[in-house]
Amino acid sequence: MADNYDFSTTVFENAYNNALAEGAKLKKEANLRRWGAYVLKGIAIFGGIAVSTGLKENIAQIVGVVIVVAIASDTLLSNHLRLVVMTEAANAYSNLFYKIAANYNNKMIKIESLRNQGKHQQAYQELVDLNQEYNTLIYDNTRIIKEKVQQADLAFLKNLALDKDRNNVKLME
Repeated sequence: MADNYDFSTTVFENAYNNALAEGAKLKKEANLRRWGAYVLKGIAIFGGIAVSTGLKENIAQIVGVVIVVAIASDTLLSNHLRLVVMTEAANAYSNLFYKIAANYNNKMIKIESLRNQGKHQQAYQELVDLNQEYNTLIYDNTRIIKEKVQQADLAFLKNLALDKDRNNVKLME
């Protein structure tokens, strides 16, 4: 009984820790893209203000080129769109962890109560069932989140195509 208890708990903990790492990675990318977006938008806004104040022509041209490069960079890198997707994905992981923490801990209290009452076999089975339930919940949600990010990545790439007919190529149905 102890080996299976340890194994089901280990499987759940591994799934949880892997999901935590994925969520942290997405949050880090979202934060980096957020700062990049602030910088690029700042260049566009403050550069536009600087040009409108009547800079000398050669300086205004340089500032204008910098503005165009900033806007083009944001567009070509799909920075803002990717920022939104990464933020949504990181938030989905955060909501998943909150749901797990709230429910898992409440169910563990019941399992511990069964153990204290001497109902070890029932407590053991409920723990294994609980670990399986939340392991499945983590993997299912992780799969959905990853699929949505992958779909968004493909959409960003398709938007870069100069020849829209090339977007019809499919590897799998």
